[in-house]
Amino acid sequence: MQDFSTSIHPKVTPVKLAMVAIIPCLLLIGFWLRINNLGSLSLIVDEGHQALAVNGILKHGYPLVPSGLAYLTIPVYQYFQYVAALVFGLNEFSLRLPGVLFNLASIPMIYLFARSLFDSKVGLLSAFLMTFSVWEIEVSRYARGYAAFQFFYIVSLFTFYKGFIKGERLYQFLVVPVFLLTFVFHPLGATLIMAFCVPFFIDSYGPLKKWLVLLCAVLTAGGFFICVRTLRFLDSLFYTAPALPTTNTKSISLESIRRAIKANFHTPELGLLKQLYAQDYWLFLALCGALVATVAFLLYGMYKGKSDRMETLFVLPIIASCFLYQFGVALVLFCLYALLVYRGIASLKTMPSVVLYVSAILTFLFWFSYATWSAVEDFSSSKYFWDYPKLYDYFLQWMFGGWPRFTLVTCGGLLLMGHLFFKDRTRGNYIFSVLLCLLLPILASSIYWPYYVPRYAFHLYPLLIVVFAFTLCALSAAVQKKLVTTLGKRLQRQRIAGPIVEACALVLLAVFLSQDVYPSQALAISNRTYTSTKDAIKAAQSWETFHQDYKTPGLFVKARMTDRDIVLVLGASHVPSIFYHYIGRVDYVLMMPHEMPGNGLTFAAMPTDVGLIHYATGSVVLRDGHALERLLTSVRRARVWILADFQTAPQDTVRRLRLERVFTGQDGRTSVYMVGSPSAAPETPRRDVSFSQ
Repeated sequence: MQDFSTSIHPKVTPVKLAMVAIIPCLLLIGFWLRINNLGSLSLIVDEGHQALAVNGILKHGYPLVPSGLAYLTIPVYQYFQYVAALVFGLNEFSLRLPGVLFNLASIPMIYLFARSLFDSKVGLLSAFLMTFSVWEIEVSRYARGYAAFQFFYIVSLFTFYKGFIKGERLYQFLVVPVFLLTFVFHPLGATLIMAFCVPFFIDSYGPLKKWLVLLCAVLTAGGFFICVRTLRFLDSLFYTAPALPTTNTKSISLESIRRAIKANFHTPELGLLKQLYAQDYWLFLALCGALVATVAFLLYGMYKGKSDRMETLFVLPIIASCFLYQFGVALVLFCLYALLVYRGIASLKTMPSVVLYVSAILTFLFWFSYATWSAVEDFSSSKYFWDYPKLYDYFLQWMFGGWPRFTLVTCGGLLLMGHLFFKDRTRGNYIFSVLLCLLLPILASSIYWPYYVPRYAFHLYPLLIVVFAFTLCALSAAVQKKLVTTLGKRLQRQRIAGPIVEACALVLLAVFLSQDVYPSQALAISNRTYTSTKDAIKAAQSWETFHQDYKTPGLFVKARMTDRDIVLVLGASHVPSIFYHYIGRVDYVLMMPHEMPGNGLTFAAMPTDVGLIHYATGSVVLRDGHALERLLTSVRRARVWILADFQTAPQDTVRRLRLERVFTGQDGRTSVYMVGSPSAAPETPRRDVSFSQ
């Protein structure tokens, strides 16, 4: 009797049919893990900003928040939430639903991406890990655009690989618009510009193709700039808050440029260089002279034809980094240099390479000796020599802290891919995985972003999964090839049992090594309560180990307050937005000190012609605890409802003013206090700024 599968197509086997059926099953399981009890818990962190923005779209057609600003953080994603709110109403479920759907779409997308790079086995294992990943489930249930950004990031890499590595013309036309769409979902999409570096590492890439890559890179960079300018124009167009104090912004000074760089980029520490210039000026001039002489020697050798032009130009920034004692930067650039020029040991013994080695050794000895001799306060080589770029702060601390075994296996896979690429430099899939999937985006992100939390590396996690899956499949293939036992010979005679045993072994090994695919933890996420503990790294917010309850305290106040009561919120900048969503207004806020103007890189207090207001809710901002005390002691006839976030309620003020706690949230930590008797005559909340001075 003819086999049914072979009657359809001679190459179709039962195993392949089973593989096709796996993806729909994973989608069903993944959907249930993400959608179950999606709206049962309160909004947290920046979900409050999203709620106010979507409410603004429902009322005005654009994300106008109560402060009068247009909240244009990921505006495209806000309209997805708007559509969900039209269907299900504005609530926790509708705000979180788009993230679930985008994360669900990432499962087949990562399968297609991994299959294109390697094979279906790697693709299926990657899709399996994505489905049951605790981190993926956690962030997908968070009402911000990280899951959507991750999806489009994978789509962008898939499009670029198909277009410029495999050479498919249709995908080449799609690269620029897909990259721009990804950038709209998050500014870290700008790191995709690093993709255009990859073809220059592949030997089979001709000059005309490289010019095409450069053209697309210029178009993409121009598109990023236009997107930024468009968002700024829309922000000013929809701005309806009270007028800001007028300032002279016509002239652009070097100081303003420096502040802009500081606000958007991490910059290396150059204290040693400044000290050398101030205290040992002649030694500083000698160092500069050595740098100039080294550069001149290399350029002269290139002019005389004694060294390759590309190698010479590439080592110049590495040598400059060494002279500035940025040896971490030098090491990263040297790895890229080796990937670019390595053709055997002899390729690393050329004149530019030798000059680089000598410069690195001498500059390291010079700076280490100078720091030791001059007795630099709190000197450490890790801080001064290896701290920049901040790969550890941005990426490594979270990966080794949350997934140490997974990270080690992935690092081994990257080394294996690099080895395979060196054996055949036309194999674009290996260098694409090493450079574009991980190293270049991590390097760019560690320089670009002003502060680091795990979710800002979330878009890279599926790429790590692909490398991890490839490593396990390569290990499985090596074991099958080397260890042929009696059991193995017996399985080879069976058409189905062998692949099934291999698949089960791969899944079990992946579950053990990944440290993220635990069915019990995946199920526990949707059944979480306000007192359940959360993983501090894998949670959507990395500083809370539980899900804070803002909803029940907010609804408690809303049900009992009058129109003339005063609502005051103590908490970080996101807390007023959440309580505004549940209560309908917030009159005064007292925030964290670093969120006030002039105290940090981020700000949540906006100066206007009526004083400081919260940038989302428009609430009057109290500068410190003394302003809070003056407000509370001046109230005579009105009731003041105080909603205190557990991290920021000043307990000394609570005790000194004898605040009465009238309610505590289901988490046992979020409190409601009341000042004034229930029978007190109501008083209209004041909008003056006397208490915020």
